[in-house]
Amino acid sequence: MIGPRACGKTGVGNSVATKLDDWTAFDLDTEYERICFMETGQRLNPDPDEYYNRSREILFEYLCRDNIVMCLGGGTLINSHSAPDGCIETLNKCRERGQVILVLPSRFDFRNRKILYNRERQRRYSVTAHTVAEHYDKRIGFFRNNADLIVYSNDLDTAADKIIKHYGLGAAEA
Repeated sequence: MIGPRACGKTGVGNSVATKLDDWTAFDLDTEYERICFMETGQRLNPDPDEYYNRSREILFEYLCRDNIVMCLGGGTLINSHSAPDGCIETLNKCRERGQVILVLPSRFDFRNRKILYNRERQRRYSVTAHTVAEHYDKRIGFFRNNADLIVYSNDLDTAADKIIKHYGLGAAEA
């Protein structure tokens, strides 16, 4: 799952994994925080380059797992701090193991940006409203052009059901 910050990737991913037997959801931001906290013993406010490089390392390590819904952080696939080749490498490694799904609210407009920014502010570390808007403007085109499936929904279960139906995952489980 890819998408802008606080768009619901983790919620949709958790819903998909819950609906499928023997599947788990993996949130890259949460795993990054857990691993780095274990390594340092303190909460982090990471340098952007450090965050993206370490996140990619963790992502590549987890790509070998089966029956997993991977929810990438809002900037893990593309960010202003990594070289374009790094973005393509990350995208290709994800695509080798599965499908790249873009999660967006049903109506992606300025109002939704404000709602999503309010969600973003509840995180352990967050970015400014200006940065959130800038990320959306710079990344949405890349996300849309590189997604295998785009799911628009404001309801996590509805989005999960669309993904399961599209890929025939429920039928394989029955």
